[in-house]
Amino acid sequence: MAARRRYGAVFRSNDLIAGEVFHIADRASIEQMFKWKPTDYNVGEPRQPMEPVTGPSSILLLDAERHLRMRKLMLPAFHGDAIADYAELIEQITQREIDGWRPGERIRTRTAAQAITMEVIIRAVFGITDSERVAELKGVLPRLSSINPLLAFEAMRRDLGPRSPWGRFVRDRDRVDEMLYEEIQRRRNEPDLDRHKDILTLLLSARDEDGRPLTDRELRDELITLLLAGHETTATSIGWAFERLLRTPRALEPLTAEVKKGHNGDYIDAVIKETLRVRPVVSEVFRAPTQPTELGGFLFAPRTQLAASILLVQYDPELYPPDPLAFRPERFLEDAPEPYTWIPFGGGVRRCLGAAFAQLEMKVVISAILARTRLRASRATSEKARFRGVTLLPSRGGEAIVESVD
Repeated sequence: MAARRRYGAVFRSNDLIAGEVFHIADRASIEQMFKWKPTDYNVGEPRQPMEPVTGPSSILLLDAERHLRMRKLMLPAFHGDAIADYAELIEQITQREIDGWRPGERIRTRTAAQAITMEVIIRAVFGITDSERVAELKGVLPRLSSINPLLAFEAMRRDLGPRSPWGRFVRDRDRVDEMLYEEIQRRRNEPDLDRHKDILTLLLSARDEDGRPLTDRELRDELITLLLAGHETTATSIGWAFERLLRTPRALEPLTAEVKKGHNGDYIDAVIKETLRVRPVVSEVFRAPTQPTELGGFLFAPRTQLAASILLVQYDPELYPPDPLAFRPERFLEDAPEPYTWIPFGGGVRRCLGAAFAQLEMKVVISAILARTRLRASRATSEKARFRGVTLLPSRGGEAIVESVD
């Protein structure tokens, strides 16, 4: 924010991994970026740190026609009707998590949400229900998704045995791959595949315009991508929601009253949107133009790293007056946000496929916790945002004290 005030809506920085980056904090310029055709740009953010985990076929790493093909294949699995059936499963997993809480206990709501969203991914996305496999995946997947940022550098990728950072990662990845490929093969051989309701089943049934299905490698890469994009990010948003709510009684009280009555009305939706506005998990999304491009009065050369600043646009005092830093869910009850002013999931043809799924998870988990428990902030002071990789986390994990559990 200080850089925007000092330098304006377009300013430059030098990043250790990305190198020179131009940050775009102007709504009109971001709209222009999100309306670019797929051939006008490539994914600007560095791919090297992500590819060892996601694999080369990940939708996050594809450009142009390859990206559009994958997006069209995956989109039906995240249609509103397709994900509505997962609400009951999310509720069951959340209730089981709450059952383990005790009055007086200090919890980190982000950590609790991680346990919930991890199991949701395993059961609703991967479609794995065997209890032993679920338990093993719950142990190994968090290690895979929290890869050491230093491993982004090629020189650090040396397998010096199972206790070395790269060695541990490779062995964890290989074990996850073994289980996923076994599940994919088992499903392909099932005569009654349609009886399953998980996202893997929908992806197995998908066909592109030429009638081609996803290969095993593509399926594996997209499943791991969904883990990375939909596990920690959603858990972090839930942690931020409680961090803000527990320090904002005028928002917590009406929301608690709403959910205790069994209602899922407009206020929970407004709370979710305001959480994602003031604490977006990803602060920027990247684009690199493929040809000379004018943006915000500047001419950028091909392959220039451009970062559309989600955070700065959502903190713009002209777009969210009078106090853009205040947590006030009523904003979203009074007026719908102007286009390209609320962009926590990015925009254009690269807008997050799982946006509706993430908001459903937030809605179910937050409602279930507030309906059964009374929490209070462990400290009066707000938690600071800290970066881990490209995501913004609450510094104490949305820490709370459990006062009562019904």
